[in-house]
Amino acid sequence: MRWQFKVLMLSCRIYILIYITHGAWAIVCYTILQAVQSFMSVNTNSPHAPFFMCQTIYLATNAYWGRWAYLLIILILQIMKQFRLLGMGLLALAMSIGFVACSSDDDSNGSSRNKSKKLVQITSSGDGKENVYLFSYDSNGKLKSYNDGDETYTFNWSNDIVTITDTDGKTETCYLLNNLIRNSTVYKTKFTYHDNNKLKEVRAQMSDYSNYYTISLKWDGDKITVCGNKIYSYSSKTCKGFNPVIFESDIFYGNDWLIACPELLGVKSNQLPDGFKYKDNNDEEAKITYTFDSDGYVTEFTIQFYKNGVPSTNEWDTWKYKLTWK
Repeated sequence: MRWQFKVLMLSCRIYILIYITHGAWAIVCYTILQAVQSFMSVNTNSPHAPFFMCQTIYLATNAYWGRWAYLLIILILQIMKQFRLLGMGLLALAMSIGFVACSSDDDSNGSSRNKSKKLVQITSSGDGKENVYLFSYDSNGKLKSYNDGDETYTFNWSNDIVTITDTDGKTETCYLLNNLIRNSTVYKTKFTYHDNNKLKEVRAQMSDYSNYYTISLKWDGDKITVCGNKIYSYSSKTCKGFNPVIFESDIFYGNDWLIACPELLGVKSNQLPDGFKYKDNNDEEAKITYTFDSDGYVTEFTIQFYKNGVPSTNEWDTWKYKLTWK
């Protein structure tokens, strides 16, 4: 059947080329018959194939307009078929490219926006000297070591117990409950919390073991309004990561490593204070200014003290903190 079909189509081509003397029309007709052959070759095993061949014979021998009408119908059907397949292919390709592009955008932008940084260094100055604090983390993001300029402390995390070992091999232990530190053997410190898990009070034994040191905190939402004898004021400044100003507060008292883990102390907040005053000294206040990186993390903050509205010129009354995040 297939060779007869080929002979028939060849005969039709020759007939059309002879019948139509204009070269341009001959090319058009030849192209049309190519489309017909493509359509027919796909369907030669169909029971309708003889019908199409008969119609092709009629096409090559019958009236002029009848031939063209039938050819046009076949051509339209073939074009519709081919363009439907092409359209589906293009649609699938476009959707694939779109999904890949969206996925790529999500990966690139999402990783930039959502990947959190860790605090790795704090450099403080203002008391006539410079202090450097270093933090490193394990592959799980847990604090691995801390250096305060004098000692290096290493950390071992085991469920709700954190064991801290200093350079000399001396160990201290912190105990957690519900991901909040409750007790520390450092100065026998005890931490208590509000019902919303915000830090409420820090109570520690004084270094001379003769008395206890207590600091209470008050909150307004995520803003620390009172910490010990300091009263903080706010506008609308926020940051990525957490508010590093808590580093200069007295809530750590020997547990300074917790500045890198404020979530364990219930003090993680992105609300930045504009300054603070002292409860027992209304004449003195401090104003705080900030510098940020491109991701919104605080890279530097300065605490400038004022007395009766006039900034102090004493170098001891200007504190600067530089922070490195990775």
